[in-house]
Amino acid sequence: MKQLFTEVEARLAAGEAVVLCTVVASHGSTPRGAGARMAVFQDGTFVGTIGGGPVEFAALCRARQPGTEPGWVEDYCLRPEDAAGLGMVCGGDVTVCFQRLRGGDDRERVRAALELLHARRDAWCLIELENGAPAAWGTWDRERGLLGMALAPGILAPLLAARPVLTEGEPRYFAAPLVTGARVYVFGGGHVSQELAPLLAHLDFSVVVLENRTEFARPELFPGVLAVKLTDFSTFAAEVELCARDAIVIMTRGHRDDYEVLREALATPAGYLGVIGSRQKAKHTRERLREDGYREADIARIHTPIGLPIGAETPAEIAVSVAAELIAYRAGQGSEAPAM
Repeated sequence: MKQLFTEVEARLAAGEAVVLCTVVASHGSTPRGAGARMAVFQDGTFVGTIGGGPVEFAALCRARQPGTEPGWVEDYCLRPEDAAGLGMVCGGDVTVCFQRLRGGDDRERVRAALELLHARRDAWCLIELENGAPAAWGTWDRERGLLGMALAPGILAPLLAARPVLTEGEPRYFAAPLVTGARVYVFGGGHVSQELAPLLAHLDFSVVVLENRTEFARPELFPGVLAVKLTDFSTFAAEVELCARDAIVIMTRGHRDDYEVLREALATPAGYLGVIGSRQKAKHTRERLREDGYREADIARIHTPIGLPIGAETPAEIAVSVAAELIAYRAGQGSEAPAM
């Protein structure tokens, strides 16, 4: 998302118009859900994706057509039996909002979105739809409030949800999280962490790496992460403020440090606790926790062995399996805890 808005801001600064395509509704089985974005430029190139395939191709063709209208909304049917559809077999429907952005106010809103993405705090992007076309758009975060548009009292609060929202009635309002302040704390800076942390950052997770060895607490080992910290594993909970949407991934240099971090982690409200290791290690860890007086409810919070069971063996493969589990958690499909 940061790359998309960075490129959009650069094109607007150069005096170009940009068509921003946003999926505002999806029903049934679709390639991408609400909130997916793609920006189309005057030279025909684009950045981002709304799902690929015929839907994206149709949207690209429409966005590339010359025109002066500020925006419009189009529906795409993905059922093969529908003669007006795109011949796809997904079995769903997608509604795409097209916004023709220019300089001035639009550039200011894009710059505001970029600032929020860099700040990595909870923020939403909102669009007002009136008579089937976008009438206004802007951003909201707790520090600066609503920028770029005005809303009547009582409308804003229901829009600030963990998932994209499209209201009924007229006008309609669409809102989607732009960035979340939730973070993934990776404990340990070894080979798997060096594969995992940059991958998570590429997947738009806000990642903090914590290590108790100086030689492995080097930022250059973890490109793209939010921070790399040298810390004492036995007291990290006093130094790091965690919330229920945060995730803790434990993969230190050994079982002793893993257990020490895990005990501290169980005292936090973090919604996801994952520990690397074999099934035998996982069994031993649970038995030791019971011996130390931990309740079954505490033990049930722990994901171990960490990662989806894809037969991963190398550090890179293990990183992919762990990242996949965290994606499921963020999407609300891998845990009963609040989604990130």
